[in-house]
Amino acid sequence: MSTRGSRGNQKVISQDKSKSSNYIRLKEGCVLVKGRARSALYDLSDGKVYSLNRSAYKVLESAQRRVVRRRYRGFIDHVIAMGLVETSDTPLAPLKGAHGDGAEAALEFIWLEVTSRCNLTCLHCYGDCLSAPGPDRMDGKAWKAVMLQARDLGCSQVQFIGGEPFLKKDLFALVDFARTKGYIFVEIFSNLTLLKKERIPFLRESGVHIATTLYSAHPETHDLITGTTGSHAKTLAAINLLKDNDVPVRVAVIAMKQNQDDLSATVEFLQRMGVQYKFPDPVRPTGRGCSQEIQPLNLPPEFSGRMIEANFWINKHSFYYNKRNNSCWAGKVAVTATGEVIPCIFARDLVIGNCLEKGLAAVLHGNRLKGFWGLTKDQVEVCQDCEYRYACHDCRPLAYAQGGDLYAKSPRCLYDPYRGQWRKQ
Repeated sequence: MSTRGSRGNQKVISQDKSKSSNYIRLKEGCVLVKGRARSALYDLSDGKVYSLNRSAYKVLESAQRRVVRRRYRGFIDHVIAMGLVETSDTPLAPLKGAHGDGAEAALEFIWLEVTSRCNLTCLHCYGDCLSAPGPDRMDGKAWKAVMLQARDLGCSQVQFIGGEPFLKKDLFALVDFARTKGYIFVEIFSNLTLLKKERIPFLRESGVHIATTLYSAHPETHDLITGTTGSHAKTLAAINLLKDNDVPVRVAVIAMKQNQDDLSATVEFLQRMGVQYKFPDPVRPTGRGCSQEIQPLNLPPEFSGRMIEANFWINKHSFYYNKRNNSCWAGKVAVTATGEVIPCIFARDLVIGNCLEKGLAAVLHGNRLKGFWGLTKDQVEVCQDCEYRYACHDCRPLAYAQGGDLYAKSPRCLYDPYRGQWRKQ
């Protein structure tokens, strides 16, 4: 019997022939997931995922129904020491509650694209937004109706986005409406170039969160991407103004060819600022983001967004939820400035319906949204044969954008479940 460890929460368990004679069963919170070349044991109690070779899987799977063969003693002793199985001299009944279907998704989060207009012309804009008046059809009354219906369906989180939401004249009235109607999380995603100092007291007192994007620590690179000279200085000044006035602000960084050499410096810059940020995320292939002229090349692993090793964490809720629901889409929906309802702000052409024609509740109760929310890895090509499928995050727009196949494997995953190996980048 031998074991081999790897980085993160994933461990590898291999089985060589040894001996035992007890009955065993997996401890409560431990489940086996079969893959094509290898399988996995999920410990839902502490979040770890163990990789099993075929022999180890067969021993654990079959030994729960019959006496453990004496030759597997060393292997069983090892997994006992790891706290993954328990033994008895008499047969052990299966644990009650060891299996479950998981909760069905309910609406939790909604994006409201309050305008398609923007004062910047970013190279990668997912909505292909321009400064000229767009085909916005949703007025304040329509947005309030959407928020009321979403709240009645249990939604408690809302993000106002665009375009540039500060171009929406009644934005603050809509924000105040969301707050008074019981939304516990309200966020505005803005480029912050239009934020006025006199709005700070309202943002602070209403508990609104702000999100923005800084493309580079270097002004010339940031302004190149936004297409607007001086945008870096305005965004940076607004971030500092929000921080100084205790308004929660987080900063995203999008990796593309134009800023790929600045990414490390930009992360260090944000660290020195003491602002909440996420590691750079490669540009999503949606809208102007599909252009080959902006796709980054040879990004380091930490900025590439690629899965290059088994570094997974899982708990009981997530495991059973992911067996029944899409790990990203479920519980989310976006409404565009024209009233179209889509499963994700990046899934521009996967239209579920239009809330101006039917009302949001009627659109969400249709089978099309249920199909998106219920699109699990068991339906995705290649992923359905992977032992990590219930612990792995999913982004369907990434896969869909590559070739129009909603059931394709994510291009960012480098694992081959048919060989049980991670490909080199």
